[in-house]
Amino acid sequence: MEAPYGNGYRLPMNYYPAEAQNRKNTMLVFQSGYDSTLEELYFDLVKDAHDHGYDILTFNGPGQGLVLTEQKLPFTYEWEKPVSAVLDTFLAHHERPKKIVLIGRSMGGYLAPRAAAFDDRFDGVVAYDVFFDMGAAARRFIPKPIFWMRDHGMTGLAETLINWKKSRSPGTRWAIDNAMWTLGKEHPLDAIDEFQKYSLAGVAQRIKCDVLILAGAEDHLIPIEQVKQMQEALTSARSVTTKIYDRESGGAEHCQMGAPTLWHAALFDWLSMKFESQP
Repeated sequence: MEAPYGNGYRLPMNYYPAEAQNRKNTMLVFQSGYDSTLEELYFDLVKDAHDHGYDILTFNGPGQGLVLTEQKLPFTYEWEKPVSAVLDTFLAHHERPKKIVLIGRSMGGYLAPRAAAFDDRFDGVVAYDVFFDMGAAARRFIPKPIFWMRDHGMTGLAETLINWKKSRSPGTRWAIDNAMWTLGKEHPLDAIDEFQKYSLAGVAQRIKCDVLILAGAEDHLIPIEQVKQMQEALTSARSVTTKIYDRESGGAEHCQMGAPTLWHAALFDWLSMKFESQP
C-alpha cells in the first residue's frame, strides 16, 4: 500500500492486522527515524505487537528508506503532513480503529510528537526515545569555534575543520554525511542549521493526547535533560508517563539497544492501562 503525498510522491505503508480473536481496541502506527527502513520496523516492534493483539501500521516518510533513495525526497520538519497523508490513505480503505497510537523511533521521538501536535486523530503518542530538540543535540558534535568561523565569513576554514574531524571519527563522518543526504543539503553547516527547525519548543504544548516518553540515561545522541524539557512543554497533554532506563536496567543506551524487551514491557503496560481498559 502507498499513500499519495505532495507533488506525485508516494509513501510506502505496511499493515499488519491482528488475529480477530485476539484483537485489541488500539491500532499502533509505527515509524522509523534518521537512518532506518520500513523493513526493519518489523523486527523492532511489529512481531511482538502483533502477538499482543495489536493491529499495526508502519510507513516511511520523506528522508527515509525508498522515499529517499528512489524518490529523492528529503526530510521535512513538518512531519504532520506525511503522517496525515498516511492516515488518510489507511482510513479511506479500512474502518477507523477505536483508538490510534503513534510511535516514533529514534528521530521519530521528534517526528511523532510533532505529528500528534497537529493531528487530533491520535489518542496517544510515544517518543521512543525522547528527542525534544534535534538542533541542540546535533550542535554538540560540532566544536563551537567552527560556528564562530562560519558566522564571521570564514566558511572555507570552518568546513576544512569539519572535514578534518570527519577524517578522525567514522561516527562523525557518518552523522554529517547522512544529515546532508537526508536533509537535502550540500554543506555540513547547512544541515546543522536545518536541524534547528526540528524542535518541539512551541509545538509540544499543542499535544492533547496521552504521551509516553522513553529515555536512556546514557544515550550518546540525546542529552538526558531533554526529558525534562519535553515534560515541561506538554502542558495540554491528557497524561504524561516517563520511563528512564539506567545502566543497571540494561536500557541506558539509545532506544534501549540490546534490551528491546524493556521498552516493549513499558509500552504494552502503558497501552493496556491507557486504552484497553477504556470502553
